Amino acid sequence: VVPATPTNAAATANVPCGPCRVDVTWTPVTNSGAGYEVELWNGSTLVRTVSATTSATSLSDVAAEAVYTLKVYAVLDNVRSSGSADTTVSTVTTRKITITCERTTVSGKPGIGCEGLTTGFKAGDVVKPWVKFPGQTAYTLASARPVIAADGSFEWSRKTGKKTYVYFTSDDDTITSNRVIIPAK
Repeated sequence: VVPATPTNAAATANVPCGPCRVDVTWTPVTNSGAGYEVELWNGSTLVRTVSATTSATSLSDVAAEAVYTLKVYAVLDNVRSSGSADTTVSTVTTRKITITCERTTVSGKPGIGCEGLTTGFKAGDVVKPWVKFPGQTAYTLASARPVIAADGSFEWSRKTGKKTYVYFTSDDDTITSNRVIIPAK
């Protein structure tokens, strides 16, 4: 007996992740005693096959920054369904840095304070502040390295009363935030 084909497969991934996990669900078949096999594909490469007895399973240690196709088959007496319920899931994370800055007091002197929010970064990663003052033609890397908190936020401040241009980059310089201009005090 060839079991019916499962339907309505759906998958989600925990992102950002490291290691990643993919959760997949589907509508069970009506064949009594049927189990399931879930194939994880990356493009045309079969990454692995897992067995399940219910209509949901999780696949751990899935690579980050990948797009997967999952194929769910019903299995009865070692016979697979003729078709599969297919779904796709992505573990690709778009890294992003967004900042807001304002005039403030730093250690009793005029200064600027910036708050940042990141996505796709891990807690403990650092960002690099870049500043430029009137008359300068290029941005200069500041010495501080704000650390990203578990919620993706970070803070940075500097003493200055001058008009200041600020932006941040990831530690590897691949991601750049928005640029902010803070007027002189």
